[in-house]
Amino acid sequence: MSYRNLDFWIRSGFFTPSVAADGAGTERVYSFEDLAIIRLAWFLREQGVESARVRSLIQYLEHRARPLRGWLAMRANDTRFFQDGLEALECAADCGAAMLVHLDRVIGELERAIEAEER
Repeated sequence: MSYRNLDFWIRSGFFTPSVAADGAGTERVYSFEDLAIIRLAWFLREQGVESARVRSLIQYLEHRARPLRGWLAMRANDTRFFQDGLEALECAADCGAAMLVHLDRVIGELERAIEAEER
């Protein structure tokens, strides 16, 4: 994701970092969960999920208990969060979820990217 896209998301209220900036011209600081939410939101936008839907999911995740681990089962008008993968798969089969997202995988990808940057 480019700086420009992230800046637009923040200025438009699409995403709000959990660590407040000190004022104009200062560097923004992001928590690990912020980065995970940004990565997930970007992934969903790349998959064609509508902005309004992604925004409501961001709001939901911003207010969830941490850490962000588990599964998201997404249907046309509903998103459900599961800690257990089997429950998520059962929901997908029973309720016709259009997309399953394994948050642990998103977190793992982010952790590997951070480790690569630190080298």
